Amino acid sequence: MQLNGLPGTAPMEQTVLRSEASGKASLPRICITLPGLITTYKKAKKLFGKNQLVESEKLLASIFAHIPLLVVDQPDQDQLVRELLGGCREYMTGIRLETERRRTKESGDLQRSLELNCYFTKCGLDQAHLALVVLKTAMLTAFKAKNFITAESFARRLLDMDKLPEKLRKQATKVVQKSQQEGRNAMKLNYQPDQKFDLCGISFTPIPQGRDLVRCPYCGTAYLPEHSNQLCKTCNISSVGVETVGLTCMVTR
Repeated sequence: MQLNGLPGTAPMEQTVLRSEASGKASLPRICITLPGLITTYKKAKKLFGKNQLVESEKLLASIFAHIPLLVVDQPDQDQLVRELLGGCREYMTGIRLETERRRTKESGDLQRSLELNCYFTKCGLDQAHLALVVLKTAMLTAFKAKNFITAESFARRLLDMDKLPEKLRKQATKVVQKSQQEGRNAMKLNYQPDQKFDLCGISFTPIPQGRDLVRCPYCGTAYLPEHSNQLCKTCNISSVGVETVGLTCMVTR
């Protein structure tokens, strides 16, 4: 294929295939690459850390839309794509939780706001974001609300982390000491620190292990069964609960 350049210049030749091979090996050139999406993912996480949630959400949404167009030919690359998809799911869920938390806080529903804070701490974020942004906020919010048992659980999670900033470590230690003295919660929350659960992507309520649930076949977000066949709120790509083969991006030989 030839591309026209500036007037008076010769056309530029560009092959439309990746190789001269035929058959399955004769694949078209693509502009979407795994390294490119990983770079976008890093930008999205950086914006998240700066509290630029709208901008971060836009980048994550673009990754969700582009991943199905990827083509890889190595098992390790295929695994990396799935890890990228999972990371996008966790950060998008966190952004959606934080957006809802701010809305409920503005409406005066402090109990629901604190619950959403608690659920946010279960998202699989990078340690820096989990510690400095999520757990710290949840700990201080719960402590201020006099939910000392809940605040202590977040403080202990912080103290179990490596390379925690000294200032935050001292703060978490004080919260543990004070919370042990108080030993109570002022508000009853739909949250247990030690309970393992999936979070419904629509109702933002816990689904305890062993309970029935359905998932988005693309990004894996969990939902209560009554939300089957609705568009996934995390990726906006797939219908919830539909049985499919899921993501396929690796070339089969």
